[in-house]
Amino acid sequence: MSNAPSRLKELYERYLSGHCSEAEQKEFFALLSAHESGPALHGLIDASFDEESIPFQLPEDRAGALFDVIRKRTIASEEVMEDEIDTVPGGGAKLRGMVSKRWWVAASILLICIAGIRIVQRPSSGVEDRQTVQQFEPVMAEEDHSGAVLTLADGTKLLLDSMKIGSIAIQNGTHVTLNEQGLVYDNQNTDEPASYNTMSTPRGRQFRLHLPDGTEVVLNAGSSIRYPVHFNGKERVVFVEGEAWLDVKEDATKPFRVETPRQASIEVLGTAFNIRCYPEEPIAKTTLLSGKIRYTAHDQRKILAPGQQLQQNQHGALYLIAAMDTSQVMAWKNGEFSFQHQGLEEAIREIARWYNLEPVYTGEVPVFEFYGSIGRNLKAEQVVRLLNNMGLHISLEQNKLIISP
Repeated sequence: MSNAPSRLKELYERYLSGHCSEAEQKEFFALLSAHESGPALHGLIDASFDEESIPFQLPEDRAGALFDVIRKRTIASEEVMEDEIDTVPGGGAKLRGMVSKRWWVAASILLICIAGIRIVQRPSSGVEDRQTVQQFEPVMAEEDHSGAVLTLADGTKLLLDSMKIGSIAIQNGTHVTLNEQGLVYDNQNTDEPASYNTMSTPRGRQFRLHLPDGTEVVLNAGSSIRYPVHFNGKERVVFVEGEAWLDVKEDATKPFRVETPRQASIEVLGTAFNIRCYPEEPIAKTTLLSGKIRYTAHDQRKILAPGQQLQQNQHGALYLIAAMDTSQVMAWKNGEFSFQHQGLEEAIREIARWYNLEPVYTGEVPVFEFYGSIGRNLKAEQVVRLLNNMGLHISLEQNKLIISP
């Protein structure tokens, strides 16, 4: 059986892609069940974590069959580990729990793939109780998550959800138009003093707008941007709270600057970047996608290159992260929650913000670290069910998200 690992990998890939013959399927399950195939199967599972090689829509019959085999391997692995506990001083129980959890996570992935959802959770520590992973039918959320409130210069608030496509206001001679792409300000040259508008997205909503200079902005849930209806002077200045993606219109004669509530200033010429600065988050994060920006806060300055992230804590200290997965940073804009290497509290805050829920912890916060992503088009009940399938204890009570130990 010297070539078993390579053959197992070949059959594994053929099985997931639906190209296994009946004879190959029997061979695959026989190899999968063999005790000596354990290390090779571990490698295949790890590859699925790291490369997302499992397809999004694995048919139910293939997923169910593979789930059964992995479940049997779980039981077999636990029986083997039972004999080895005494040989691992002080850590046998934890080791057994980790082996058991690995198989269950793999099985969970297969079932979740049926619903077209990707989420993986690896426990940080402790023994995991055996749990049953349940299937469910994916149901799209009925409510529209695209909406915002526009506050005009005189304080008038316009609920954009209820407004028709077309011109909705005139501000200092600037026409404000609502269309399928969001909100657009015409770029008229004027010497009149600038008045300011504020675009705010409530929790559970996001919105796109084009500033008077053509800069494109997408606001995440619970965020706002304050900006002039036309840019006069030597620079363009806006104020952002929450999370926003900006693709700045290049104008070398008028640098673009973003101010945040943490007394930080971000200077750009022509740049795409993401800023995340929620009051309830301990860390503010600015991630550069293209171009160059200069981040200034409390007499500290950092220049960012594409792919870098600048983090600012609540005390004003700055930390530069040299290489970031920008696809993870921008997942919210593309309709996903991304929880790569994310702790429970941060993940719960993001979920609560999107579904307009209040997180409530009934005891000690569970130690969890997430890997993977969930579509933001699901209902809150579905997300809670997924998280509970991963071993958490979460319930929904009216507008509260109850997290128990």
